[in-house]
Amino acid sequence: MIISFSPDGVTSTIRETDIPVGHVDVEENPDTRERDKEIHDIVDKLIESNKYAKNFGPKRIIDELRRQHISDSRIPSEKQLQNKLHYYRRTKFNFTNEITPLEVKLRQFQFTNNESEEQSFIYHYRTDKKDRLILGDGSER
Repeated sequence: MIISFSPDGVTSTIRETDIPVGHVDVEENPDTRERDKEIHDIVDKLIESNKYAKNFGPKRIIDELRRQHISDSRIPSEKQLQNKLHYYRRTKFNFTNEITPLEVKLRQFQFTNNESEEQSFIYHYRTDKKDRLILGDGSER
């Protein structure tokens, strides 16, 4: 519907238009779709397999689901997927920030004195009371 006012601000004309192709009715809102168990399991596997991927977000999940020939009507909305990713990172992976995945990867390179000459390792490191690496911000402090 298009409503236009004349310059005097009093007179108006109303013209009805076609519904846009991309329009979603309130009843068909993608944020209120029912949860599909099969899709839920596929998304869980995708998140698990991309645990350390830096740019793995809702759009990449949607692309992966489309590559598996899943119809758009069954794919959760970006908002639902973002919430699921956030939940997984905080509860399942215990990623409260970007340090934990880095620490997991670095821990395997701690110096043990059994390394071959060409093997890389971390020689100087500090740990806290729970034996977790203390990673600074790159400054000299």
